[in-house]
Amino acid sequence: NKNVLGFILLSDTLRKNAHKLIDYFNNNDVKVKVISGDNLGTITKVASQVNLDTSRAIDLSTVPSGTNYKQLVEEYDIFARVKPAQKKRLIVALKNNKHVVAMTGDGVNDVLALKEADCGISIGEGADAARRVSKLILLGSDFSTVPDIINEGRQTINNIERSASLFLSKTIFASILSVTFIFLTYTYPFTPIAMAFINGIIIGIPSFILALETNHERIKNNFVKNILHNSLPSGLTTVCCVITLVILAASNNLPFGEITTISAVVVTFIGMILIAKISFPFNKLRLALIQTLIILSVLAFIIPFARNFFSFQFLSDSGTYILLSLIGIAIILFSSFSYLTRRFIKC
Repeated sequence: NKNVLGFILLSDTLRKNAHKLIDYFNNNDVKVKVISGDNLGTITKVASQVNLDTSRAIDLSTVPSGTNYKQLVEEYDIFARVKPAQKKRLIVALKNNKHVVAMTGDGVNDVLALKEADCGISIGEGADAARRVSKLILLGSDFSTVPDIINEGRQTINNIERSASLFLSKTIFASILSVTFIFLTYTYPFTPIAMAFINGIIIGIPSFILALETNHERIKNNFVKNILHNSLPSGLTTVCCVITLVILAASNNLPFGEITTISAVVVTFIGMILIAKISFPFNKLRLALIQTLIILSVLAFIIPFARNFFSFQFLSDSGTYILLSLIGIAIILFSSFSYLTRRFIKC
């Protein structure tokens, strides 16, 4: 008879905060897939400890060489007995299926996959080769910092997107109007000091505040197309309103001072619509920003010193009628151009 003298248990130790990290990914619709060279039973056991679905697991050593990996990566979430070249094929298949892929690894056998992924993440304790091909290296070897990295990226992209929308809108209408007025017999309606006022109110102040705002909202759709969806309606609406203004002003014999004042008010109004659009959904900071911009705009037109500094004038009855008409036209055009932009520039 043989007596048991001892028992040795070998088990993998989960990293600290692994549960929180997996929950974070699940809450943000990030699909977690496990790719490992270990035994299928070992991998599924570890995956179950962090509440991953182990029903979609496969041993890649049993998969024929001619298998369609693009279909395989959609059908399974846990892959065991994976060779280094197969890890790369899985990453390539995910990218070919239009997924943005982040890959974590710490060994030499992960190098090919890390290099192929959109974002390779390794740890400071990992192999030197893995660190060299990775885009991010977690020096503390703590994956709990990944949500902070994602939030920082979201804030940067979201804030740049909003600021870029403001700058591009101004670039669109300024470029088109500059070329258009070369061929028109009308006087360009903006003075340098009036443009300084417009730039400060609808670009300078809001872009500065919004660029520094904490913004961890999920990134939606395509970056460039999002900017065009915001800036094109504003820029084109401004162009149409300014050209309409100079035509109406010529027929009503408005003085140049009134034309400049009306153009500044209309462009500022359209800019406010754009700022409200890119600030939605509103919070206390964004509401305070819009209210401050409105107050500053009103003060610039009613305080004598500011009015004289920016060369603004009180409007005649004809000028007031034209201004109100242009505001109504601006609302209709902005809505129309927004609809057309969404329809023809799809994200």
